[in-house]
Amino acid sequence: MKLSFMTFVCPEWTIEQAVAFAREAHYDGVEIRVDAGHAHGISSESSAEDKRRVKDLFAEANVEIPCVATSVHLACPQPDKHRENLVSAKANLDLAAELGAPVVRMFAGGGIPELIPDAAQQIAEAFDELGDYADGTGTCPMLECGHDIIKGADEAGEVIGRVGAQNFAVL
Repeated sequence: MKLSFMTFVCPEWTIEQAVAFAREAHYDGVEIRVDAGHAHGISSESSAEDKRRVKDLFAEANVEIPCVATSVHLACPQPDKHRENLVSAKANLDLAAELGAPVVRMFAGGGIPELIPDAAQQIAEAFDELGDYADGTGTCPMLECGHDIIKGADEAGEVIGRVGAQNFAVL
């Protein structure tokens, strides 16, 4: 078992501070939470130079990046917003691949009150597209469960049973 923390718990820290704390406190990894305005400043829009610097910083400290955690919600009744979420998800899958993170955490739905069959299908199709997109890159999209519109096993099963992609994970 490996122990990690997410930058969400230290939003005012630079990435250097987070990695130094992880090393000093004997954590194995730091999950990078993107799209939240945190002081670490790492995102899919970071320059190639910044991404290399961060990857090297983690490697030199012998600290892993187990996950890129996002604000992406894949069930969305507005087609333009849904497409925007898929574009963001792909950009964060690219970021994770560049940083060496094996998974990108995403949510099922935002802005809808509960999981309905159409939403479950939209989420599953999104994960099929994203799983295929990231296949072979060393990273995969991961559905975060336990809140949002996926509160328990029944809702999770509604989505998971519809996903056909092999490159897919669930938390």
